Amino acid sequence: MLDFLMRGEDSPILRERLKSCMKCYRCVSKMCPEGLNPLRTLEICAKEMFEAGLVEYPPWDAKDPELVHRVLASIQITTEEYRRIMTPSPQARAETVFFAGCNVYYQPEKLLNAMDVMAQLDGGYAFVPGLDYCCGNCYLIRGRSVKAGEAFEELLAKLLAYQPKTLVLWCPTCFCLFETTFGEFTSYPFEIKSMAQYVSERLDRLQINQPLSCKVTVHDACKVALTGLDLVGSREVLRHLGVELVEMPRSAQKAACCGCSAIRHYPLVGYQMLEARIAEAAETGATIMATVCHYCNQMLASRQEGAPFTVENYINLLASGMGVEREDKFRKYKAWADAERILEDAAPFVSQSPFSHELIKSTVRTVFEG
Repeated sequence: MLDFLMRGEDSPILRERLKSCMKCYRCVSKMCPEGLNPLRTLEICAKEMFEAGLVEYPPWDAKDPELVHRVLASIQITTEEYRRIMTPSPQARAETVFFAGCNVYYQPEKLLNAMDVMAQLDGGYAFVPGLDYCCGNCYLIRGRSVKAGEAFEELLAKLLAYQPKTLVLWCPTCFCLFETTFGEFTSYPFEIKSMAQYVSERLDRLQINQPLSCKVTVHDACKVALTGLDLVGSREVLRHLGVELVEMPRSAQKAACCGCSAIRHYPLVGYQMLEARIAEAAETGATIMATVCHYCNQMLASRQEGAPFTVENYINLLASGMGVEREDKFRKYKAWADAERILEDAAPFVSQSPFSHELIKSTVRTVFEG
């Protein structure tokens, strides 16, 4: 790493190191005795190698009007709901601003449920959609640090325009970027809370119509758990629903990754991590494995067949307890892995989607059959 940064010497070991980092943020948590940030060093290497033409990354533009996130969201929800999750609140002062992040648009029912919960807690909250606004992480991991900084500054300006006292973040990665990556040199005039933290501090405002009486084990979002940013929020929410929490040995600040980041470059290792997590949850005797992160939910749900529990995101459980029921269609479609069947099921939404049938069909095949 130093040889490359100081003398520009390319190294296959460095290339492997860049691919093998799972961005779990464990190394950011003051682990280096010299006070260095190993993740920041890798990000610098990624930038320098990308700019030198030594590595290539798939193209990415959060604002791409035909981005897969937008296409998939459009075939799972109504036109009105799609407009709701894509449209920022009118510019006006708001005590609380809720930022969606990007990847949850694959699973739009979770975002809609989160927005319904936010409305119960603060009817005057402002909403800032992801994709049109981005924390910058998706550029940062592709070696485009300048673009990442520009995206973050654009998002920050949008948030500041509402003059909020509190920023609520759905995405664990966004939370870590705000608090660590950009938080090292940015002073915010508002407090930052994860969605789970924000809800857990206002549970008295939520009416639970359908309590949940069962054993639940929590799969933490590794980023916010390993950094200590949020260890209790989701657990307090689940307790409020009436569940009995049973912890896995690797939980909270000892949290284990679901394996999602490893699967991209090292599928054998990644799937071993995933299967190990499923087995660990099964040993608790829980009937529900509650996730915090939407991506963890996607990965773990894909391997729940045969397990003595179901995988559910905590926000969907909370919404259900409040009497709001929305189907997790992304999970269903992943299990089907059949483009024709999916398109038939989604036909009412496909017909009103702003995207062409050809684009929808190719996207569905790539995501669910690829």
